Amino acid sequence: MENMICTIGLRKLPFTQYDGQVIYTEGTYNKLVNRFVLKHYKWIKKIFKRHSYTFCYLPKLERELMKSDIVRYFAPYVDKSLEKTEFGNDFILNYMLHPENKTMIKPMLLFHSKDTEVEYPDADNQYNGYILDLPDDLEDKGRRERTKILKASFENAAEDISSFVTQAENRIMYRLREDTDSVYDADAEFDRDSWKLIMEIRMRIMKLHQMGISDEILRQVIHGNDKISRLVVTHKKHIILPDYDMEIRMRPLPKAVYLLFLRHREGILFKCLPDYRAELSDLYQELRGGRLSDKEKQSVMDVTDPLNNSINEKCARIREAFLDKFDERLARHYYIDGRKGEPKRIALPDNLIEWQ
Repeated sequence: MENMICTIGLRKLPFTQYDGQVIYTEGTYNKLVNRFVLKHYKWIKKIFKRHSYTFCYLPKLERELMKSDIVRYFAPYVDKSLEKTEFGNDFILNYMLHPENKTMIKPMLLFHSKDTEVEYPDADNQYNGYILDLPDDLEDKGRRERTKILKASFENAAEDISSFVTQAENRIMYRLREDTDSVYDADAEFDRDSWKLIMEIRMRIMKLHQMGISDEILRQVIHGNDKISRLVVTHKKHIILPDYDMEIRMRPLPKAVYLLFLRHREGILFKCLPDYRAELSDLYQELRGGRLSDKEKQSVMDVTDPLNNSINEKCARIREAFLDKFDERLARHYYIDGRKGEPKRIALPDNLIEWQ
């Protein structure tokens, strides 16, 4: 297998490499391989999926990303009629340290693992390349034989790439650090808790949020400045983003917490949460539509206790509500965030907030 693997050193890429992608590339257009990939695209994706990889064929990938749910998640403000940008299979090769060697690149599959050894210290990025095992006289073969050879080549590639990465990762030694016991501090644990508590929906988000080269394709297809929607709180306390044509739904207590922070544009220190208990209780009661039960009153007590993780849980649910609708780079303007020891606040500018 060693002679099938090479390393390609690259200049700085406009996207973050993702270990779960296998990308087809070539320095010179190979008609037979491209025709095979187009005809057997679903089959190729399936054999790589068995090994937990996503197969990327750039001309096809762009069309897949143009599906309304993906584009809408990435950029909910764009019009459905978008101009197409043609991506060639040599897109990544344009970033080679020595682009003059690009035409020498035979059909291969690029893959990345953060745990593989660095071979090009001068490179900003590097990919491993698996050279497809194809005979020089492939064009002279009959159609059935060509198909058989190409199928075997892709099947072997999926197994060999998975094996190569696994071996590389096994060489890495991990050292675990044990946390010492301490009193819970909601402010200190804010960032860790808020992300940990929304892991249950991360897989659903990941299906829409693209990674690696997919992000760059989406950026080039959408091409333009991000549009931040206005946020309208209606008389009935519905949270509407009119420029995205969507409503953000939350359960009553997380929504009450959100409206509390939305009212206090200066932000709120977690250690000062008890000062806002009565105001939060009023908001919660309004959203519940009646007097609060003893259990609901206790929930308000918990969420305004700086030594309780309830506030982090509610902030996580708020963050989840936005991330479930659109990408992080837009969502960060809307959810509650802040550094340790500083007031937590919503970053959305005042002129984009409307209370009816």
